[in-house]
Amino acid sequence: LIPMAMPKPDVTALTGGYRKTPILQMGADIYCDTALIAQVLDALQPNPPLVGHNPMAPMAAAWADGTLFWQAIMNTQAPEARARIYQGLSPEGVQHLRDDRHAFLGGLARPNTTDAAAQLQSALCSFEQALSLHPWLMGPQPSIADFSVYHCIWFLARAGVADTLLDPWPSVRDWYARIRTLGHGRRTEISSADAIALAASAGHHAPVQF
Repeated sequence: LIPMAMPKPDVTALTGGYRKTPILQMGADIYCDTALIAQVLDALQPNPPLVGHNPMAPMAAAWADGTLFWQAIMNTQAPEARARIYQGLSPEGVQHLRDDRHAFLGGLARPNTTDAAAQLQSALCSFEQALSLHPWLMGPQPSIADFSVYHCIWFLARAGVADTLLDPWPSVRDWYARIRTLGHGRRTEISSADAIALAASAGHHAPVQF
C-alpha cells in the first residue's frame, strides 16, 4: 500500500528514493518504473508477454505515458470533472495532493486545454484507424502500448468525460471495453512496513535475467 502523496518514508527507503507508483518487489529486489516491471515479468513468465511482440510497443507506451497522459489530464480541467477525480478526499486532502503534484511536476511543460482537446482527438483518430485493422493497437495481440493508452482513457473515465470524448470512435470504445474485461487477477494487500520487513528477511538477491 503506497500513499498517494509524500511523505512516503517506507517506500522511498525501500526504493532508494524513488517516489512514484508502481514498484515491483521480489524479496530484496526492487524494480521501479512500469516499463522495467513489464520486462521483468516477461522474463519470469513470457507467455503471454506484457511488452508484446511488436518492437514499437515500448516506444508507443513511453509516448502514452509522457505525452498522451498530459493530453488526458488537460481534458479533465472542468470543475465537475475535477470534483469526480477528487471524490472522497477532504478539502485538506485535495490541497495536499495538489501541493505534492505541483512540487513534483511544477516545471513540466504541458499543453493548454484548447491544444490538448485537439491533440487528444487526433490521437483517438489514429487509434481508431489502427483498431480497424487489428484488435489491439500494435497488432493481433495486446501489448504494453494498449495498457499505457488504456491508463490515459481510464483517467478520462474516472473524471466522467470519457463517454463524450470516445463517442465518435466506436473501435476505441470496443477496445477499451475488452481491456476492462481482463480484470486485475487476485489481490492481497500488505503494508509498506511489511514490505520493508520482507526485504530485510530475504537474505540474498535474485537478479532477473532478460
